Amino acid sequence: MVESKATAGDKVGIPSPSRKADATLRISPRTRGKKRYSIRYSLEDGGAGFDTRLTVFYRTEGGGEGSHRVVNRGPGTDSDVFVIRSTKKIVSMGAKVERIHSAGVIPRGWDPNVFS
Repeated sequence: MVESKATAGDKVGIPSPSRKADATLRISPRTRGKKRYSIRYSLEDGGAGFDTRLTVFYRTEGGGEGSHRVVNRGPGTDSDVFVIRSTKKIVSMGAKVERIHSAGVIPRGWDPNVFS
């Protein structure tokens, strides 16, 4: 689950804020149409035998796409900051969390619009 809310400094939640989040994001600035975004994240480990992967994806003016992935191999919580830069304005951004195991990938949740 990723946590998400609409105002600056709030967290982003997938699939719902009622469950413990696998990941929390703070995106700055919290408005569409910028070329640079700073994403502070906290990503929980997946438990015994699992890794947790956070993917932040975005679309730019003119239809360009991009993404940034972070994997927590555990144990414990991984927290850091990464920056997404684009030559064109970013018009949409989403996030998803998955657990990775040798047998496959288990979707944990996604938020197609972290700006809302």
